[in-house]
Parts: sequence; C-alpha cells; structure tokens
Amino acid sequence: MKDISAGPKARLLSELPPGAARSRKELSARTGLSGATVLRVTRQLLKARVLREAGPRPREGAGRPSPALEINGRAGAVLGVSLLAPAARVLLLSLKGEVLREVQAPLDLRRGKDGVLSLLRGLVRKAARQRPAECGPLLGVGVAVPGQWSKES
Repeated sequence: MKDISAGPKARLLSELPPGAARSRKELSARTGLSGATVLRVTRQLLKARVLREAGPRPREGAGRPSPALEINGRAGAVLGVSLLAPAARVLLLSLKGEVLREVQAPLDLRRGKDGVLSLLRGLVRKAARQRPAECGPLLGVGVAVPGQWSKES
C-alpha cells in the first residue's frame, strides 16, 4: 500500500478515530470527497486490512443497508514514546489506540543525550520484542518531548 500520510486516504482515516464506525456516505459527507473516490479508497484500505467492515448501519431511507467501516486494530501497531520526567515510557498501541504493552524506566537527563538515547533504544527494542503476533507489523513511532529542547543538549 502506498503512503497514507497525505491525500484522500489520510482524510478518510482522520474521520475514523478509535471506536468510530462510519458508512461510506458519511465519510463522503464529512471529507467532501466524491462517493466514487470514497469507494475506491475504502476498497484499497479494506484490501490492505487497514479498515474492516463493522456491520450494517441503521437504514437512512430506502435501499439496502450500508456497512459501517472502522479502523482494523489488528492491522498493525505503533509505538508512543514519552520523555516526561521522572520516567521514559514506551507504549505499544494497536491502530485503534488500545494499549498492548507498556515499558518504562527512570529518566535521568543528567546522563546527556547519548545516555537518554541509549535508554530509549533499549525501551523501544523491549516494547517491539513484546509485540503480540496478532497485532500486525510495527508501522510507526511517535515521540512526545515536553518543554523546550535543543539539538545540542
């Protein structure tokens, strides 16, 4: 599957936060994308297992019910890294935002950038090793750094 960080895929996925299931018609209305574009992109995302059908939505008039689509939590995982003292934390999350694993260690900024990076490298490796097989591949890492930081320190 191609990069989903821009364009129609990103717009559609942004309208499917964890726990939300929406029909293609709703997605079209919320994103401003044409029905044909929504159909094409959601087919790609279903084929790639990023989305899954969550069952039919209640009818909105005549016609057959439209299946709701939601993020497939088992399609992959992401790591969230927090450097908020007094601890460095790494969370392994499903694509639905469910916490699968958490590892942490005391954070001592006096160890300097090499010491902090070494600590983070170990925590990330540990969290990645603990990734359940059924959660899919590791797809990304996000880092939260509070306050002001400089490259030099």
